[in-house]
Amino acid sequence: MKTPCVGITMNYILMNRGSDFARCVGDTNAKLAINVTDKLEFDGENMVDFHFLKQDEFEQYANELFSILYDNMSQIAPTGNGREEDFLSWFEANKEGLKNTNRHIIISVRKETHEIVGYFQYTVQNNVLLMEEIQIRKTYQGKYNIFEKIYGLVLANMREDVHVVEAYANKKNTKSIGILGKLGLSIVGENKNGTSYHFRGTYADLLDWHKGINII
Repeated sequence: MKTPCVGITMNYILMNRGSDFARCVGDTNAKLAINVTDKLEFDGENMVDFHFLKQDEFEQYANELFSILYDNMSQIAPTGNGREEDFLSWFEANKEGLKNTNRHIIISVRKETHEIVGYFQYTVQNNVLLMEEIQIRKTYQGKYNIFEKIYGLVLANMREDVHVVEAYANKKNTKSIGILGKLGLSIVGENKNGTSYHFRGTYADLLDWHKGINII
Protein backbone atom coordinates (compact mmCIF):
# COMPACT_ATOMS: atom_id res chain seq x y z
CA MET A 1 0.00 0.00 0.00
CA LYS A 2 1.36 3.43 -0.93
CA THR A 3 1.80 5.83 1.98
CA PRO A 4 2.95 9.45 2.19
CA CYS A 5 6.63 10.05 2.94
CA VAL A 6 6.12 11.26 6.50
CA GLY A 7 9.42 11.76 8.31
CA ILE A 8 11.67 11.52 5.25
CA THR A 9 13.16 14.87 4.37
CA MET A 10 13.39 16.12 0.80
CA ASN A 11 17.11 16.69 1.27
CA TYR A 12 17.56 13.03 2.21
CA ILE A 13 15.64 12.03 -0.89
CA LEU A 14 17.87 14.22 -3.06
CA MET A 15 21.03 12.69 -1.66
CA ASN A 16 19.71 9.25 -2.60
CA ARG A 17 18.29 10.29 -6.01
CA GLY A 18 14.75 9.32 -5.06
CA SER A 19 15.41 5.77 -3.86
CA ASP A 20 14.06 6.30 -0.35
CA PHE A 21 11.03 8.12 -1.69
CA ALA A 22 10.35 5.11 -3.88
CA ARG A 23 10.64 2.86 -0.84
CA CYS A 24 8.18 4.87 1.24
CA VAL A 25 5.48 4.70 -1.46
CA GLY A 26 5.81 0.96 -1.73
CA ASP A 27 8.34 0.01 -4.41
CA THR A 28 11.84 -0.77 -3.14
CA ASN A 29 13.08 -1.55 -6.64
CA ALA A 30 12.15 1.77 -8.25
CA LYS A 31 15.12 3.95 -9.18
CA LEU A 32 13.19 7.23 -9.15
CA ALA A 33 10.04 8.41 -7.46
CA ILE A 34 8.38 9.23 -10.78
CA ASN A 35 8.58 5.55 -11.73
CA VAL A 36 6.34 4.70 -8.79
CA THR A 37 3.50 7.20 -9.06
CA ASP A 38 2.54 10.28 -11.03
CA LYS A 39 1.02 12.00 -8.00
CA LEU A 40 3.59 12.76 -5.30
CA GLU A 41 2.73 13.62 -1.71
CA PHE A 42 5.67 14.64 0.47
CA ASP A 43 3.74 14.35 3.73
CA GLY A 44 0.17 13.87 4.89
CA GLU A 45 -0.34 17.52 5.90
CA ASN A 46 0.51 19.26 2.62
CA MET A 47 -2.15 21.28 0.85
CA VAL A 48 -0.85 20.61 -2.66
CA ASP A 49 0.15 17.68 -4.85
CA PHE A 50 2.78 17.69 -7.58
CA HIS A 51 2.93 15.58 -10.71
CA PHE A 52 4.56 15.46 -14.11
CA LEU A 53 2.23 16.49 -16.90
CA LYS A 54 1.88 13.88 -19.62
CA GLN A 55 2.07 15.05 -23.22
CA ASP A 56 -1.55 14.09 -23.89
CA GLU A 57 -2.70 16.15 -20.88
CA PHE A 58 -1.34 19.46 -22.15
CA GLU A 59 -4.46 20.55 -24.05
CA GLN A 60 -6.61 19.74 -21.01
CA TYR A 61 -4.61 22.06 -18.74
CA ALA A 62 -3.32 24.62 -21.25
CA ASN A 63 -5.84 27.38 -20.49
CA GLU A 64 -5.19 27.20 -16.76
CA LEU A 65 -1.41 27.14 -17.19
CA PHE A 66 -1.48 30.11 -19.53
CA SER A 67 -3.77 32.02 -17.18
CA ILE A 68 -1.15 31.80 -14.43
CA LEU A 69 1.60 32.91 -16.81
CA TYR A 70 -0.45 35.76 -18.26
CA ASP A 71 -1.56 37.09 -14.87
CA ASN A 72 2.03 37.10 -13.62
CA MET A 73 3.74 38.55 -16.70
CA SER A 74 1.23 40.83 -18.44
CA GLN A 75 2.14 43.79 -16.23
CA ILE A 76 5.88 43.03 -15.96
CA ALA A 77 6.58 42.41 -19.65
CA PRO A 78 3.51 42.92 -21.86
CA THR A 79 3.89 41.68 -25.43
CA GLY A 80 1.64 44.36 -26.93
CA ASN A 81 -0.64 41.69 -28.35
CA GLY A 82 -4.12 40.65 -27.24
CA ARG A 83 -4.54 37.82 -24.73
CA GLU A 84 -5.96 35.41 -27.31
CA GLU A 85 -3.10 36.05 -29.71
CA ASP A 86 -0.57 35.49 -26.94
CA PHE A 87 -2.33 32.28 -25.91
CA LEU A 88 -2.33 30.80 -29.41
CA SER A 89 1.35 31.59 -29.88
CA TRP A 90 2.22 30.10 -26.48
CA PHE A 91 -0.01 27.05 -27.03
CA GLU A 92 1.46 26.12 -30.41
CA ALA A 93 5.04 26.60 -29.23
CA ASN A 94 4.55 24.43 -26.16
CA LYS A 95 2.48 21.75 -27.88
CA GLU A 96 5.28 21.33 -30.39
CA GLY A 97 7.97 21.60 -27.73
CA LEU A 98 6.49 18.83 -25.61
CA LYS A 99 7.11 16.38 -28.45
CA ASN A 100 10.70 16.56 -27.24
CA THR A 101 10.93 13.82 -24.60
CA ASN A 102 13.60 15.83 -22.78
CA ARG A 103 11.11 18.62 -21.98
CA HIS A 104 8.95 18.31 -18.88
CA ILE A 105 6.23 20.24 -17.05
CA ILE A 106 5.51 19.74 -13.36
CA ILE A 107 2.18 21.05 -12.12
CA SER A 108 1.18 21.83 -8.54
CA VAL A 109 -2.48 21.19 -7.72
CA ARG A 110 -4.40 22.15 -4.60
CA LYS A 111 -5.91 18.97 -3.17
CA GLU A 112 -9.24 20.39 -1.98
CA THR A 113 -10.20 22.30 -5.12
CA HIS A 114 -8.07 20.61 -7.83
CA GLU A 115 -6.97 24.10 -8.85
CA ILE A 116 -3.57 24.37 -10.55
CA VAL A 117 -1.55 26.73 -8.38
CA GLY A 118 1.76 26.62 -10.25
CA TYR A 119 3.96 24.88 -12.77
CA PHE A 120 7.59 24.45 -13.74
CA GLN A 121 8.73 23.79 -17.31
CA TYR A 122 12.25 22.62 -18.04
CA THR A 123 14.40 20.73 -20.53
CA VAL A 124 17.34 18.41 -19.93
CA GLN A 125 19.69 18.24 -22.90
CA ASN A 126 23.10 16.58 -22.73
CA ASN A 127 24.52 17.70 -19.36
CA VAL A 128 22.43 20.89 -19.11
CA LEU A 129 19.25 21.61 -17.12
CA LEU A 130 17.47 24.52 -18.85
CA MET A 131 14.91 26.04 -16.48
CA GLU A 132 12.41 27.51 -18.95
CA GLU A 133 9.48 28.70 -16.87
CA ILE A 134 8.35 28.62 -13.26
CA GLN A 135 5.04 30.30 -12.52
CA ILE A 136 3.00 30.29 -9.31
CA ARG A 137 -0.47 31.80 -9.02
CA LYS A 138 -0.25 35.16 -7.24
CA THR A 139 -2.49 34.11 -4.34
CA TYR A 140 -0.20 31.13 -3.63
CA GLN A 141 3.18 32.79 -3.96
CA GLY A 142 5.17 32.30 -0.77
CA LYS A 143 2.75 29.65 0.55
CA TYR A 144 3.04 25.90 1.16
CA ASN A 145 6.70 25.90 0.02
CA ILE A 146 5.45 25.33 -3.54
CA PHE A 147 8.51 26.90 -5.15
CA GLU A 148 10.96 24.87 -3.07
CA LYS A 149 9.08 21.60 -3.44
CA ILE A 150 8.81 21.90 -7.21
CA TYR A 151 12.58 22.26 -7.33
CA GLY A 152 12.89 19.31 -4.96
CA LEU A 153 10.92 17.11 -7.33
CA VAL A 154 13.04 18.21 -10.28
CA LEU A 155 16.28 17.51 -8.44
CA ALA A 156 15.10 14.16 -7.07
CA ASN A 157 14.44 12.99 -10.62
CA MET A 158 17.47 14.52 -12.32
CA ARG A 159 19.85 12.47 -14.45
CA GLU A 160 23.24 11.93 -12.90
CA ASP A 161 25.11 13.39 -15.90
CA VAL A 162 23.65 16.91 -15.45
CA HIS A 163 26.27 19.43 -14.30
CA VAL A 164 25.16 22.78 -15.76
CA VAL A 165 22.04 24.87 -15.08
CA GLU A 166 20.80 27.63 -17.41
CA ALA A 167 17.86 30.02 -17.48
CA TYR A 168 16.61 33.24 -19.05
CA ALA A 169 14.88 36.11 -17.26
CA ASN A 170 13.22 39.14 -18.79
CA LYS A 171 15.25 42.24 -17.95
CA LYS A 172 12.13 43.85 -16.46
CA ASN A 173 11.48 40.90 -14.16
CA THR A 174 13.61 41.94 -11.19
CA LYS A 175 12.06 39.28 -8.95
CA SER A 176 13.14 36.43 -11.21
CA ILE A 177 16.59 37.97 -11.63
CA GLY A 178 17.01 38.04 -7.85
CA ILE A 179 15.78 34.47 -7.43
CA LEU A 180 18.17 33.09 -10.06
CA GLY A 181 21.02 34.77 -8.22
CA LYS A 182 20.00 33.04 -5.00
CA LEU A 183 19.98 29.72 -6.85
CA GLY A 184 23.66 30.25 -7.69
CA LEU A 185 23.29 31.39 -11.31
CA SER A 186 25.11 34.37 -12.84
CA ILE A 187 24.45 36.50 -15.93
CA VAL A 188 26.56 35.33 -18.86
CA GLY A 189 24.83 37.10 -21.75
CA GLU A 190 21.48 37.95 -23.33
CA ASN A 191 18.93 36.35 -25.63
CA LYS A 192 18.99 37.14 -29.36
CA ASN A 193 16.63 40.12 -29.19
CA GLY A 194 18.20 41.54 -26.05
CA THR A 195 15.05 41.44 -23.88
CA SER A 196 16.26 38.78 -21.43
CA TYR A 197 19.40 37.96 -19.48
CA HIS A 198 21.02 34.57 -19.99
CA PHE A 199 21.98 32.91 -16.69
CA ARG A 200 24.29 29.98 -16.05
CA GLY A 201 25.39 28.09 -12.96
CA THR A 202 26.33 24.64 -11.72
CA TYR A 203 23.99 21.84 -10.77
CA ALA A 204 26.02 21.41 -7.58
CA ASP A 205 25.22 24.98 -6.50
CA LEU A 206 21.51 24.46 -7.18
CA LEU A 207 21.57 21.27 -5.13
CA ASP A 208 23.42 23.02 -2.29
CA TRP A 209 20.76 25.76 -2.25
CA HIS A 210 17.99 23.22 -1.90
CA LYS A 211 19.81 21.25 0.78
CA GLY A 212 20.00 24.43 2.82
CA ILE A 213 16.25 25.15 2.98
CA ASN A 214 15.26 22.10 5.11
CA ILE A 215 12.02 21.14 3.36
CA ILE A 216 10.19 18.21 4.98
